[in-house]
Amino acid sequence: MAPKRPLPFPELVERLDECLGCGYPLEGIPAPGFCPECGVGFDDGASVLVLGGIAKKMGGPVWRKVVWVLIGILAFVYSQLLGILILSVPWIGLLVFVMLVLSTLAMAMTGKQKKRGSEIFAFTRSGFSRWTVGSKPSSRDFVAWEGVHPAAIAKRVSGVWASVKVVSFDEQGKRIIPIECGFRCKEEDIAWVQDILGLMVSGERVVVDSGEPQENKEVLPGIPLV
Repeated sequence: MAPKRPLPFPELVERLDECLGCGYPLEGIPAPGFCPECGVGFDDGASVLVLGGIAKKMGGPVWRKVVWVLIGILAFVYSQLLGILILSVPWIGLLVFVMLVLSTLAMAMTGKQKKRGSEIFAFTRSGFSRWTVGSKPSSRDFVAWEGVHPAAIAKRVSGVWASVKVVSFDEQGKRIIPIECGFRCKEEDIAWVQDILGLMVSGERVVVDSGEPQENKEVLPGIPLV
C-alpha cells in the first residue's frame, strides 16, 4: 500500500484544469469564461486559492433538535407510566412504544452525514468548491457566495494547522456559515491566506505583483503563485 501524501499547503493558482462545479475539462477554453457543462464561471490569472484540510461538521436544522427533545420527553414520560399502561390500557402502551421506536429510527437514518475525510477546498470570487482527496473530478461540490456582508476569518491552530470560517448574513439578517474548516498551513502564510480570502468573498480580483503598474486592481505583493 502506497503511503498517504500529506495535504498540500495553501496555493494561489490559475484556473484549474477541470471545472470547479462538475469536473468538466476546461483545457482550450479561453478565460475568463463559463463551463459549457454546468455554467460555473472561471477567471484568468491568479484566481483560485487551494487549501487542504478537514471541514467542521455543521449542526443540523433547528427542527431536528426540537424533535429529538420531544422524543426524549416522550420516552421519559413513557418509562414513568409504563406499569400503569400495562395494567390498564396495554394497547396504548404498545402504540406509544412503536411510535418511539419508529420516530427514533427515522431521525437516526435521515440525520446521517456522509463522512468526507480529508478534502480540497478551492476558493474563487464567485464561491468555493470542495471534494474528497482522491475522488473523481465529477464529485466536486460548488457553493456560490450568497448573502451580504461576507467575511473570511483565518487563524492559527498549531504550527502547521489553521482554521478558516466564512460568515455572511442574508437579507433578513440571518447568520450564514457557508464553510468552516481546518487546513494545513505554515504559520507565516496565514496572513496572506486571510488577505486573499477577504478579497475573494467580497468579489475583488487578486493580482500578483509583477513589478509593473496596476490600475484598478487589488495587488498583494509576495504571494506565491503556482
